[in-house]
Amino acid sequence: MAVAAQAPEVHVIGRPRFVVTSSGLVGRAVAALALALVVFTIPLLTTSVWDNIVSLAAIYGIIGLSVNVITGYAGQISLGHQAFVGIGAFMSAFVVQHKFGFVAAVVAASAIGAVMALALGLVALRIRGLYMALVTLAFGVMAQDTIFNWRSFTGGGAGSEAPRPAQFASNESFAYLCLIALALMVMVDWRLSKSKAGRAIVAVRSNERVAATLGINTTGYKLFAFAVGGFMAGLAGSLFAHHEKFVYANNFDLFTAALPWVIMAVVGGLGSRAGVVIASSFFATFSYFFPSAKPWTVPFIGSVGAQQLPPLIGAVLLLFTITVYQGGLGQQILPYRRWLAGGRFLEHREEALGIPGQVLLVGFMVPFAFHLPWQFCLFVGALGAVAAGAGIRAHVLTRPELQRRRATVAELEAEQEEVEHETLGHLPSSIGPRPRRASDEPTLPMPAVPADAASGAVATADAAQAVEDSDAEHAPTTRIPAVTDDQGETEVPSAGDPSERPRRELGAFRRKRGRT
Repeated sequence: MAVAAQAPEVHVIGRPRFVVTSSGLVGRAVAALALALVVFTIPLLTTSVWDNIVSLAAIYGIIGLSVNVITGYAGQISLGHQAFVGIGAFMSAFVVQHKFGFVAAVVAASAIGAVMALALGLVALRIRGLYMALVTLAFGVMAQDTIFNWRSFTGGGAGSEAPRPAQFASNESFAYLCLIALALMVMVDWRLSKSKAGRAIVAVRSNERVAATLGINTTGYKLFAFAVGGFMAGLAGSLFAHHEKFVYANNFDLFTAALPWVIMAVVGGLGSRAGVVIASSFFATFSYFFPSAKPWTVPFIGSVGAQQLPPLIGAVLLLFTITVYQGGLGQQILPYRRWLAGGRFLEHREEALGIPGQVLLVGFMVPFAFHLPWQFCLFVGALGAVAAGAGIRAHVLTRPELQRRRATVAELEAEQEEVEHETLGHLPSSIGPRPRRASDEPTLPMPAVPADAASGAVATADAAQAVEDSDAEHAPTTRIPAVTDDQGETEVPSAGDPSERPRRELGAFRRKRGRT
């Protein structure tokens, strides 16, 4: 009676899949709705001055997304981004002055930004790295010295007027317009990252040669990334022009615009749209928290004026990002984003250790912006960090898997080998080498040589010819190495033997575990 082979037991490395409960889903939906309500009700709860600041924060968020597409997704350093934004701003003012309407001005500004970025991408197709940064830097400086001083287009030093339309004349309505534009660009960025084009752009950034061997049009997708980034920059420039109501060439300087925009994208975390938007909004607004009437006393530095404090904070955040959190703000807010998306709040112990530090930083910065003594600010931040640490510790104690540190690469490889070894023990015996008989051992036929000396010459000639014929017959044949079992019998498995199927399944299992 035939006995069916027992199915192999597969061991899965890692934790079981996390499933959101109904209460957890409701909590995440409520949190997301509350966050959206807080953002979109800010213009209703603030004064007209702060509505203007909210508009600027949303515009900077769009600029940060445009830098993220070119630098974060495509991996191309752009130090001339002020050219795309500035050209979009002047184009929008030019179209409005010629009575074509606000909508036409926004469309024209976005289109000219995409065209200029596409032109720069065509020039810089065969260069990368430092040389690419130099080309974009030269393009930005060229735009400052030529296009922005074109009197018939920009008004020269007198600037160009960009009035708002009647329906968005107030700061509150214009703030809502900028927030809606930011939401649309976030949606475009999200769809881009999930699409085939977005994955191809990221593949080109990771390794251009490998992407080309996979059939990806590296040139086309590079240009596409530049065009999308330029489109967003042109849109942001149009909104910036109508936000300021007058556009000047000095608004788009290298040191006041281009470099801060790159820094805010790096601090936010290249590739993280949420981190980039938050960091861009912070860079747009934190200078308004520091009035120029009174200098600040910074620990270990001394008295610092209001004009020097924002660049100082930006430099500190950049150094902190490079040295501690290479993923920027996006890495720090990853637990919150993952939780809102339906995952676990914490995946390993290192994330739990970073949350009290975030509370400490926020608790220090908020009272510090109101000119309170830095000792009091430090006390508030430390108190909040202690409370957050106690809450995180209580959460970690309920999850034993968080009490151990994250495994290293060597430990993961050792665990994978151990699981493969256990899996081999559970596989059927037919997976092992099939015995082969000694009669199946390949032999090389050798002719018998006569022993008498009289026919020695003839026998030698015949033997040489037989060896040549045997070599010609057996040389192109690929031999499967023989395997000997404990009884001394050997057998060579054939290529179509059914018993080789479990071996192929084992190979597929190993390749699958190697990918994960």
